[in-house]
Amino acid sequence: MDTVVLTNQQQTLIKNAQRIAIFAHQNPDGDAYGSTLGLQKILKNMGKHVEVFLPDVSDVYNFLPGYEAIKTTFDYTDYDLLIILDCSTFDRLGKNYFDNPEYFSRKYYDKTLVIDHHIAGSTPFVLNTEHIVQCHWYASTCELIYDLFSPKFSQYFDTESATCLLLGVYTDTGGFKYGASAENSFRIAGNLVALGADRNLIVNEYMQGRKLAEVKFAAWLIDKMKVYTHDGLKIMYTHYCAEDLERFAIDMERATLGLNILQTVKFDGITMTVRYIDGKLKFSMRSRGDLNVGAIADRMGGGGHKNAAGFSVKIGKVKKYEEKIEEVLEKLK
Repeated sequence: MDTVVLTNQQQTLIKNAQRIAIFAHQNPDGDAYGSTLGLQKILKNMGKHVEVFLPDVSDVYNFLPGYEAIKTTFDYTDYDLLIILDCSTFDRLGKNYFDNPEYFSRKYYDKTLVIDHHIAGSTPFVLNTEHIVQCHWYASTCELIYDLFSPKFSQYFDTESATCLLLGVYTDTGGFKYGASAENSFRIAGNLVALGADRNLIVNEYMQGRKLAEVKFAAWLIDKMKVYTHDGLKIMYTHYCAEDLERFAIDMERATLGLNILQTVKFDGITMTVRYIDGKLKFSMRSRGDLNVGAIADRMGGGGHKNAAGFSVKIGKVKKYEEKIEEVLEKLK
């Protein structure tokens, strides 16, 4: 597998910037938190002033260094450089983009760096392409940041940045169960541990830090799972809506963590969770081996990776969203 490093032009972009704003996608996951906070610490160690902006936050990751300083609303003040992480299109930035889209595509056309491990979205970034690093063969953006920055900026890595990056590697590989390259993931994870990454912190606070409400939520989802077969495709799925999250008193990210339990069920098809929120059905798919859910998601206007991908379908406000799910499943091939 090819490894990547920052080009001379990208290195100059970073070296010349003093005020830097870092962004990641809405509903941020472990890789989004790990990459933004990990890179923030590296850049701060270089003497930069760095702010992290995420559209929403979850207390799942409040143990990470730098979490308390995350801002949810972008201030649109002058920065020397914007860095977009773990995000394949502008619209995935959520409100921080839609509140002022021209700020990004016009004012910062030449002063934005994109680092992402997803396949390029259907609406590409309107930016200087020399500043876009999209490498879908990496299992996480945190791995990509390590390979990009460690050759020239290794002296600025420390225990805190390594811990954040290791968290992202762990979460986006499902605890090293899947990913674009297991060899690459283990190589980088080992190097981060050697740099002082606090593995015990991740074990105690993330791996073994589940709330009882999450476990009850997962048990409820398992109890209502269905198996659907269409045109030779086997799908085991369950579903929930915004009202269910309120009933169990958990946020979206804690719901996602509860859903990880479903991925442990042995099944020779697609494991899927469907959530109905804001008039959309959002399908999250997982698979094993050669079953490529990334290709399915791409055909449905979504994206992701071979064994982990998703897509959304607008259905508007309906009383019984469950009836719409299998209508969508019939379209999958």
